[in-house]
Amino acid sequence: MGTQKSSNLTCFLAAVSTLGSIGRKLPAPGTWGTGAALLLYAAWLHKINVHNGFSFALVVIALNILSVFICAAGERHFGRKDPGEVIFDEFSAFPLAFLGVEQFVIPGTNPRYVFVWTLLAFVLFRFFDIVKPFGIKKLQRIRGGVGIVIDDVAAALLTCACLHILHALTTLLPK
Repeated sequence: MGTQKSSNLTCFLAAVSTLGSIGRKLPAPGTWGTGAALLLYAAWLHKINVHNGFSFALVVIALNILSVFICAAGERHFGRKDPGEVIFDEFSAFPLAFLGVEQFVIPGTNPRYVFVWTLLAFVLFRFFDIVKPFGIKKLQRIRGGVGIVIDDVAAALLTCACLHILHALTTLLPK
């Protein structure tokens, strides 16, 4: 627990912000948070069998808005700016990388094809989240929950753009 006294609600939200013990006990917690988000995406697209891109976008946007408050509570609880154990930002932002991707990575396609695109999304997101290119690093100057979440949202949207560009390029290749 941080140096500040925390209310029961803040303690609960802090536990959510770390995805329980994942953010507090495992090495490279952001990578594990992204992996948990990958499971969420897989359940959404493949297990629940929902292919409506609009409803997916609404749920993920709502999750990111909620994440601002959850991550702010985690920051208050731990008593420092953007604590590494707070990984709900990766968890909520990573699914944004898949906006529109269901058009070319859908259930019923070759599992290797789906695996390659999913792995590529994971690697690109982690790269952009760690390196923070193209001004993403400056977004972390924003205070509170917005500052914690916004750089991950930017990394996810950059990943999404890369996936769409790469897919467009692969359609140009001879078969």
